[in-house]
Amino acid sequence: MPAFFPEPLPDELFYSIVARYATMSGLSGGRVRLDLFGHSEYRVTSLPTALKPFLGRLPPGHPFTFRGLVEEHTSFPYHRPFLPSERVQKVMRLMRYGGRSPGALATGTKNTRLRHPGTLRWCGECVISDQAAYGLPYWHRVHQLPGVLVCPMHRCNLTAGSTPQWSSSLLMELVPLPEALIRGGVPVEHPGNCAELVHAIAADSEWLLNHKLNSRRRRVLVNRLHGFGAAAGWAQCTAQPRARRDAIAAALVERVGEETLAALGAPLMPRGDGKDWVWLAFRQGGGNPPPLHYLILLQFFGFSISDFFTGRLVPQPPMTRRVVLRGPCGNPLCNRFDPPVPRTLPSSKVGSAIRVRVECPACGFVYGHRALDPLVRQILSPGPLFESRLRALVTDSANSLRKIAEELGTTPNTVKGIAKKLGLWRSDWLGRERFGRSAGYAAKRQKLRDDFRSRFLVLRRDYPSATKSQLALLNPSATEFLRKYDREWLAENAPPDRRSTGRHRVGWASRDDEVLRAARNAVAGLVGGPARPPRITLHGIASVLGTSGRMLAMRMAQMPRTRQFVEGAVESRVAAARRRLRWAVQQYAEEGTVPFPTNLRRRAGLLRLPQLRHEVHTAVRILEAFVEDGEPLPPEWAC
Repeated sequence: MPAFFPEPLPDELFYSIVARYATMSGLSGGRVRLDLFGHSEYRVTSLPTALKPFLGRLPPGHPFTFRGLVEEHTSFPYHRPFLPSERVQKVMRLMRYGGRSPGALATGTKNTRLRHPGTLRWCGECVISDQAAYGLPYWHRVHQLPGVLVCPMHRCNLTAGSTPQWSSSLLMELVPLPEALIRGGVPVEHPGNCAELVHAIAADSEWLLNHKLNSRRRRVLVNRLHGFGAAAGWAQCTAQPRARRDAIAAALVERVGEETLAALGAPLMPRGDGKDWVWLAFRQGGGNPPPLHYLILLQFFGFSISDFFTGRLVPQPPMTRRVVLRGPCGNPLCNRFDPPVPRTLPSSKVGSAIRVRVECPACGFVYGHRALDPLVRQILSPGPLFESRLRALVTDSANSLRKIAEELGTTPNTVKGIAKKLGLWRSDWLGRERFGRSAGYAAKRQKLRDDFRSRFLVLRRDYPSATKSQLALLNPSATEFLRKYDREWLAENAPPDRRSTGRHRVGWASRDDEVLRAARNAVAGLVGGPARPPRITLHGIASVLGTSGRMLAMRMAQMPRTRQFVEGAVESRVAAARRRLRWAVQQYAEEGTVPFPTNLRRRAGLLRLPQLRHEVHTAVRILEAFVEDGEPLPPEWAC
């Protein structure tokens, strides 16, 4: 038991407190673990275990509590808001009483490709300020979080030392920060073009660590993430706001860059099933993504983590619906044509717009597309240069529709649409007059209509008494087509509606006689036969009658004679076993053999009924008297 333990400093990592104790006590790492935790192979990490036994070994009157250590000196408050309550309770139980390391449960490294920092890191400015305020520097929690490359307070790059943060060795060395400063370190580098994103992620990580939020359900987090993505202009055309995951991943790589994502520890490498972490973040099931993935996506959408948890869905500043730019031109005939068109434009030009309208001042060609998702181009105005060339191409009958589309850099349907507006439609183009469906579309629809009409009339002829619902079950495709596209003809040729003339009353007396006769025949069929007779049960009788036991039990209230017969015929398990034993005795008597008791029980199916063992031996003695002495079988043993 230790005689003292150092007082924790603000935002000090639990590992740092233990390392300072090792320096102050002069003990080795193994002896420190044995002194504080009871065994020399204890692993001290940012998510320690067995804190309750550790508190029990401290000197009496110490001010430490389990909740205080977890909230103020571990990284668990950073992970907790993104974990379900069941996972939080499991991690807390491991941190309280011990067991396996809770790191994979809390950080989400099992199903994702999150890369944790390899070594402990420090900030040079924090070292100076801590030395002035407390007399010594120490390891800070926020500097060890995934994706934190700069100090959120001083906005300067961190320095990575040689002390491993997640070591697989159980005898990990306890190194305080003053000793790590003597050993030296390497500055943490990151691409300079995304410095704003790196600083924002560090600030959001510190906000998560200090606000101690409660756990959230996975469904709530995913729905909110979809809502923020839709508010940023990534919505799909659905009833609920849903973000386009594939487009977000492509734009994230283009805007942020693979180098920056790799430096943050979140590269967009697909898993074995081909899904990257962006796809997993928007998925309802399949594990819990780490907080860093949420931070990157929210910053990409233009939000902070405080907006995500405080419910503010309005971007700051408000997003404009459309922005008008000059170039690049999308007309291949223009000298200012600059492929690929469309493409993602610089964020300095697009700003926070949802859609982009691009106009060419030279040829007047105007097209539009999504600002962050330039997959589809929509021609808004072709311009005089495009129109004149289209007129020349359409006038020459030797030019096919596809050749015209290829020369103009668009699709055949777009050519037909613009030609229709300009009055340049050619009669040899297949399709509707506008964006045309094929010329044979009407003929095809008429052929289908005639085919389904003939099928329906055949059904009416073969099933004259069938209702509309029964005909729909016989040929669903024909009935559904006629209901949607030929409703008037179907109403004229369908069978009339059958309206009830009154309540149908059941004659329960005649029904009772009918079911009673069927039940007697069913019992006779179950009892008779050369095979071993089964047990007579309510469900067995009902199955022979073509119904269920539950339905038969319900209807027997109106059929008293059937109920009396069924209740007398249904037998218990022991009664059925005795009947099978009599049947087995009759079989051996006809064969003229005397079986062993085990063989008799097996043939009668009594191996699991030891309470009939005495009756089995009695049956063997009766068979011996019948076969060897010629005595007749007793009447009670005859089937």
